[in-house]
Amino acid sequence: MKKNGKKFISVFICLLLFSFVCFAIGYSMNIDINSNPNLSLGFWDVLSNNLKVNIMAILYAILSVGIYSLIYLAKEMFFLGVIIKSLKNTHSLFYAISFIGCHGIIEIPSMVLSGTIGIYVWINIIAYLKKKEFDFKFTITMFVVLLSMILIAAMVETTITPWFLKKYVI
Repeated sequence: MKKNGKKFISVFICLLLFSFVCFAIGYSMNIDINSNPNLSLGFWDVLSNNLKVNIMAILYAILSVGIYSLIYLAKEMFFLGVIIKSLKNTHSLFYAISFIGCHGIIEIPSMVLSGTIGIYVWINIIAYLKKKEFDFKFTITMFVVLLSMILIAAMVETTITPWFLKKYVI
């Protein structure tokens, strides 16, 4: 299990670095978009959307031998960079970061975690074919961690983020 945990962490760190690069590329672009974040979404709307997106990312990653994890993170982080830059250009960097800061601290790592789980399943499949070992327990544990992160991020996004924005930003 320790060996598999190290593999998982290695994949997570690689995907986190990849995500940072994609964000930086998006941020470096000068694409003006009219982005007015919706602060009136309800908890269940946010939770169901985030669950759907992350679970689909895992399933598509499994079906694509992990390739979808890269596509998913590249797309999401690139557009996050574009949105932050656009909000910074039209308002301020504080304004831009405020829209993702509170819940993004949890939601962004959860996105990377879902990509990692999708790739890690393939690492386990290969290990199973070689040695007849499949670390199902660790994979399920990481999935439960992911679900917990999505739940917490949805609570923060629908309570703390709007409160903070209304009190200090808008």
